[in-house]
Amino acid sequence: MTPRGVARKDLVSWRMLLVSLALSVALGITATQPQYRSFALVAAGLVALLGLFFEAPELALLAFVVLRPIVDAFVYLSLGGFSVGEAWGIGLIAASVVYLLSRRSIRMPTAPVALLVTYVTLTFVRPSLSVALTTGLKLLLWVLLAAVVEQIAMTRKGQELVLTAMCGSAIVLLSVIALVASQGQFGSAYYFSRTAGLDAAPHALTSLAVLTLPFILAQILAGIRPRLSFLLVGLLSLGIVESFVRSGYLALLAVLGGYLFASLRVTSLRAKGGLLVIVGALGFAGYRAQASIVTRLADLPLVGNLVGSGSTTSPGAAGSGRWGLWKELFARGTDTLSHIVVGRGAGASFHLSAQAFGESLGSHNDFLEFFIAGGAILLTAYVSFLAWIAFSVTRLTGDPRQSTVVRSFSILALGSLLGYVFLSLTNGIALAAGGTVMAVFVGLTRGMSTTPGETVLDLPDTVHSSRRSRSLRTQTEP
Repeated sequence: MTPRGVARKDLVSWRMLLVSLALSVALGITATQPQYRSFALVAAGLVALLGLFFEAPELALLAFVVLRPIVDAFVYLSLGGFSVGEAWGIGLIAASVVYLLSRRSIRMPTAPVALLVTYVTLTFVRPSLSVALTTGLKLLLWVLLAAVVEQIAMTRKGQELVLTAMCGSAIVLLSVIALVASQGQFGSAYYFSRTAGLDAAPHALTSLAVLTLPFILAQILAGIRPRLSFLLVGLLSLGIVESFVRSGYLALLAVLGGYLFASLRVTSLRAKGGLLVIVGALGFAGYRAQASIVTRLADLPLVGNLVGSGSTTSPGAAGSGRWGLWKELFARGTDTLSHIVVGRGAGASFHLSAQAFGESLGSHNDFLEFFIAGGAILLTAYVSFLAWIAFSVTRLTGDPRQSTVVRSFSILALGSLLGYVFLSLTNGIALAAGGTVMAVFVGLTRGMSTTPGETVLDLPDTVHSSRRSRSLRTQTEP
């Protein structure tokens, strides 16, 4: 072994020694000081991620994504003035920056960067610096995560790592949903129990479930971990139905529509079997909770008329009052030319809703939120951002070098984008936890575009055959 190799080995040993020491201290505090238990456990987790980052940076970065559902379960826990979500986001931003700076070449996504720059330019000093800073960091996190995953996914091995991580994320997510549901803090508890608090809101976990589903459906299309994938798809579908989040229902239909068209292009019966699993899970959950589902949908005008309760729902109150909220915010956002062009600044929707309704509600609509904050300029940047995502996934469809499975996957990806847009329109997702999952999805598809014929979704035999053919051509060339 060379002296350089010895130094490297010693460096690794010292790193792991320091990580082990920090973990021991954190766990010791957990055992002896109950009042600091939550803080010590989170600190231990962050130290473990730091140690993993030293040895396997790709694994550490994807571990942040895997752990996101746990963060949402403890979203109101404070750590030294920061929420768990803020600590998670700052840690991921720092790790992403270090990882990207260590690469020889960095491919930064153009449209997301433009959205970030436009937002900062239009809102950073008005009217709330804290809101502008928080939102800007969320957009920065999206940009960095998409760039990191694209870098990782430029090889078949990296793509396998991303799919494995999202499979693990689905398992963690289902575990968290089961935990909060067992404690009466999910779905029906939030909508039908007067004693449930804000921590029972299922929107974040439901959005994560909807946007994690396409990764598992992609595995079914390609025959990767079929048994586990079928199980996860069924359980995720069941969890979305049991959440009673209407925007989640709408987004789920878009994802399933994309998968339906994708499965029709694949000859494998296994792909069709995925539809049967989903339909079965939805049918079981729908039959089991049909009364609650009808109650949740009844204040929507069309559904209310179908079930005979439309006369009790005013147009302004439809969709939990969203329609009335949107009309009021839009009217206040278009009252002057300057507001139309450059908006009212960061967090303005909260101030306007407080003035109009006596409660700080926000917009519950990303398109309206960006328009109120930055006017037509920022709204155009957000629409361009969505168009860039659409281009990123559709270029797999138009690439003749890609296999049928990969081109079918791009159709599923379009359905997933449509689901994302539905969530963006009806509840807001761009600045929420689910947005990070879409960043991973976009990074994966862009990485796959650089490995035509040799992606993680292609059969191993086909990949090896392609490599052998290229090797034979190389050997026979003069």
